[in-house]
Amino acid sequence: MTGLTAALECISKGHTVEIFEESDHIGGLASAFPTHGTYLEKTYHHIYETEHEVLSLFSSLNLNERVVWRRLTTGIFIGGVLYPFTSPLDLLRFTPISFLSRVRMGLAVLFLRNKKSWRNLSSISAQKWMRRWVGNKAYQVVWEPLLRGMFHEHYSQISMAWLWNRLRTRSDRVAYVQGSLQVVFETLQKFLEDHRAIIHLNTLIDGISSYDSGAHLSIRGRSERFSFDRVLCTSPSPVFAGMIEGNPLPSGYVSSLSRPRNLGAVCLAFSSPQSLGPFYWTSIQDAESPFVVCIQHTNLVSSSFYGGEHMYYLNTYVPWDDWRFSQDEAQITEKYLSYLAKIFPAFERGKVSETHLFRARFAQHIAEIGYEKIIPQHKTPLPHVHLANFSQLFPEDRSMNCAVIEGMEAARMIMNDQ
Repeated sequence: MTGLTAALECISKGHTVEIFEESDHIGGLASAFPTHGTYLEKTYHHIYETEHEVLSLFSSLNLNERVVWRRLTTGIFIGGVLYPFTSPLDLLRFTPISFLSRVRMGLAVLFLRNKKSWRNLSSISAQKWMRRWVGNKAYQVVWEPLLRGMFHEHYSQISMAWLWNRLRTRSDRVAYVQGSLQVVFETLQKFLEDHRAIIHLNTLIDGISSYDSGAHLSIRGRSERFSFDRVLCTSPSPVFAGMIEGNPLPSGYVSSLSRPRNLGAVCLAFSSPQSLGPFYWTSIQDAESPFVVCIQHTNLVSSSFYGGEHMYYLNTYVPWDDWRFSQDEAQITEKYLSYLAKIFPAFERGKVSETHLFRARFAQHIAEIGYEKIIPQHKTPLPHVHLANFSQLFPEDRSMNCAVIEGMEAARMIMNDQ
């Protein structure tokens, strides 16, 4: 979405644009797959009320009628029990921690959601801050499992600024585009092509080099080179590093692109005629679980859009050497669905009608203490070449809204590059 938004901005100012995509479709991590007569994102997506830029983009594409709004309902599975965890009243009834701890946690979250700046939180860990203000018990029961689930062995070094942003951007209502983000990408692609943009699919860039007034792109498997006045790369930074090797660059620049570390995502999407309860989002606070969140997508969008089937995601974030990146799809699916039955004893494996497993290596950057000091600059040392990807976000996390913001800012930088 970052590259597409940048292309949209550049075209609106009269520039011509070409887009190169390695896959056979646009959309990247937000792309969708066909299921039950429609499309569904490969990993769960929703839009918060606070995410104004992406909602404005939908409006500019005349997609408002496709946007549906629902109240966000959440649960938390801990100690073998599934608790509602949506409202302040749910927190007050949350018996795994004491009443005093519940009050402390509510006040801490309220403080963070109203705090305007993250600057004095960047140098302190979420572990240390939360332990101090919500207490050890509440931290161990609620927050440590969340951090471990997201960041594994790095959990104790995650910046409090990251957690502040996660809490600040949340809203009681969330939006979804009926038909999935596939509708957005199809609309964007048509608009761009109608305005003379050229989109190259199944095209892998394996080299970028600059010259006096622009930059060259080389394509794997082809002898030809493409030349442009300006280039924006939205690939992960380590991938970009491989593209620019061989260019005269400052010492240490290429290695610095790998300093922001990443975790991968392994997400199982499946469908069943069964509804497993009222919650859209269920956090799994159990180290034995092979996934950290269960999303019942059809508690956000009616199952009628999927032929009466309920759509689910079971997702986790893991290092690249984790078993979920090496075992085959059938093994992972069996482990995921077997554990799901522990959360929802009424779940019937035999009623599952479709399963789809998706893996992405660059899904979550590790937002450690002082992360802002290691973020690569958007303007690279290679003249006329710019870089924009999720690892450059902080304290913001990867989201559609951040992709839109970053695309708009990248377009402005490119157009102002002299």
